[in-house]
Amino acid sequence: MLLFLILFTFHSARTNFIKPTDVLILNLDDPPRERWPNALKNSSLSLEEYDKDSQIILNTLFSSIPTTLQQNISKFLDKVVDQPSIAFSNELIGEIDGLHSFLKIPIKNLYSLNLVYMTFTQTFGCTSIVAQGVNSTPFLAHNVDFDETWFWRKYSRTVNLVRNEQHFATIEVPTIGTISAAQGVRYGGFAIALNQRVEGTWEDNLKELNSGARLPQFLLRNVIESNATYHEALESLQNIDIVAPCYYITSGIAQNQGAVISRSRIQTAKSILKLNGSSTWFLAQCNSDYWKKPISKRVIFADRYLEKLKQVNLDINSLQRLMLLYPINNQLTFQLNLVNAASKTQLAYQVYHNSTMSICPHMISSDRNYERF
Repeated sequence: MLLFLILFTFHSARTNFIKPTDVLILNLDDPPRERWPNALKNSSLSLEEYDKDSQIILNTLFSSIPTTLQQNISKFLDKVVDQPSIAFSNELIGEIDGLHSFLKIPIKNLYSLNLVYMTFTQTFGCTSIVAQGVNSTPFLAHNVDFDETWFWRKYSRTVNLVRNEQHFATIEVPTIGTISAAQGVRYGGFAIALNQRVEGTWEDNLKELNSGARLPQFLLRNVIESNATYHEALESLQNIDIVAPCYYITSGIAQNQGAVISRSRIQTAKSILKLNGSSTWFLAQCNSDYWKKPISKRVIFADRYLEKLKQVNLDINSLQRLMLLYPINNQLTFQLNLVNAASKTQLAYQVYHNSTMSICPHMISSDRNYERF
């Protein structure tokens, strides 16, 4: 009990508040060019502010990339502007064209936002946990971390997907202007979260972009829209060629339907961990391989917290409390998502912090085999 009091006190001191993410409705029955303009037309978005802010974030992202690679990416983006089919399907090209006409920002900037996010950054981080109670179907929790949180918090959106007048799925887009997803749920089917996996180099990602493989975040959206069941989703996420290494964390609608899929470029799944009754009732994943050291302190903290909580006490509220504790909730965290696909529960929050947030030494084990976050 004392431990939980300490944890709660620390969380309270470090998080000002959470608030629901703004919601858009994307009607997939609309022509692709009309979907995002229709979704955004009644929003409070300031086009002038978005133009200025999106240029700032792109300048910041590109400045973190080595100069030679910046030049190579710029050349590739010029190719995409001239021939977008080398990176996007006709349907997605239509959606980006529609956003271009609505947002009034350079088309190259839109392609940059959709390609650079996750593919050419190493500051994108996440903590994902899939867990099941004694008698409950699995929950999926997902925190999103990124430098420049002011931008992602300001423009990230929850997007309800509609087809045949039915709200059948929800995705989380990292910012207006991107048409991919970092997390999504197909109601009555499954949920997916995406974590970055650092392996190889940016140049490797760029090479695969030229090969026709899919961006991980676009595959996530495609699976949410196209697959109806957990097992179909698992098959797609394991085997379809992708541009950048990543982890897909999944949950379904029945006991033991939960997995962490470790993906490399192009190759099929490198590793799959699955829920298994009471012996493996939760899996926590950040941005490093579980079989390598240093181990993420976020994973170690989640493991210890859940082991102390015990499976019988797990519910969506206890999982939310965990996701709002340091180090899982840290100064780079801007969004929290909680999903149960079976009960059609989907909660998305923007996370706001005190500016004084810092490491709390008594929360961290003396074991030094940690990554930074």
